Amino acid sequence: MSILIDVLEELDGIIAEREYFKTEYYAAQELLSKESEEVRALKLKLSSVSHFFGEALAQGEEAFKPETGPSRPNRKKLTWQEVKDIRAAFHGGMKQADLARNYGVNPSTISRTVRGFYN
Repeated sequence: MSILIDVLEELDGIIAEREYFKTEYYAAQELLSKESEEVRALKLKLSSVSHFFGEALAQGEEAFKPETGPSRPNRKKLTWQEVKDIRAAFHGGMKQADLARNYGVNPSTISRTVRGFYN
């Protein structure tokens, strides 16, 4: 009878161990499923980036060069007279921010003009 009890206790241990591994297996499957979704999302992003990079590369160097010269947007060219007027107004007490607003340029442009970096 004690042998039978030992066998039954061992069988109960095996069943409990099986349930534990079954639970762990399902948890691992769920985690793997979530990671697969994340991998798919990352692959989609990579595909989009690769596509846009490929298009830019196919256009050649021109796609990477910024516009330069007088046709460049947002670039205001100051005339010699405007430079003289800006310097005179600044030395007369006008603020750089006000000058920038009046001439339609960035305040750093006024600062560089007043300090003599431009012309």
